[in-house]
Amino acid sequence: MPLFSQRKGHKPLKKEFQRETVDGELKNRLWSALKITVWDKWSPASFYDGYSIESKIVNSLLDRIWLDFFKSPIDIRPKFHFDSPSDHSAYGKLRSYFFEAKWYEVYDLIEFVIKNIPPPWATNLRDFCNALLEEENAAYRIIDDEIVEITSEIEIEAIEEALATKNQPITAHLKRALELLSDKKQPDFRNSIKESISAVEHAVNI
Repeated sequence: MPLFSQRKGHKPLKKEFQRETVDGELKNRLWSALKITVWDKWSPASFYDGYSIESKIVNSLLDRIWLDFFKSPIDIRPKFHFDSPSDHSAYGKLRSYFFEAKWYEVYDLIEFVIKNIPPPWATNLRDFCNALLEEENAAYRIIDDEIVEITSEIEIEAIEEALATKNQPITAHLKRALELLSDKKQPDFRNSIKESISAVEHAVNI
């Protein structure tokens, strides 16, 4: 629902389309989505029971971020701790990286997290981010576990419906098509189309 200032014409009803950019408001909200759905699940180890299951999942995610995303030595990965200075905690380092990152690096991190957390967490994060991306007029949506450039909600629904098929070869072709399309530096449109056609051919054969 439009706010007072928007109804009176003092602020635009819809901000400028965000393609190859992430403005401050969107970046703030995407970080909050990560915090609420992932980082807030971490808690310090208790004296008797150690880390909770959720904390162990977050710690495992951090190991993968340091190893495969940052490609840094895993033995220098600091502990998570919310309340430590940015240069002394994994949370602080991630937060600094996120707010200093270029627009595509922001999406890279979100995509990496989605691919390395349990499916229920991933679903919550994807749905949360997609709502924010729509509200902030971004040109991207998260489908399955890939961030793709899509401007039509009808397109999103069509792809999600196709990916929901239980036929593994069809799903494999569509997932590969989505991966090729979602490469933000060098999208491979030709081979994405080929994979999509292969999925259609398989469906027709069935």
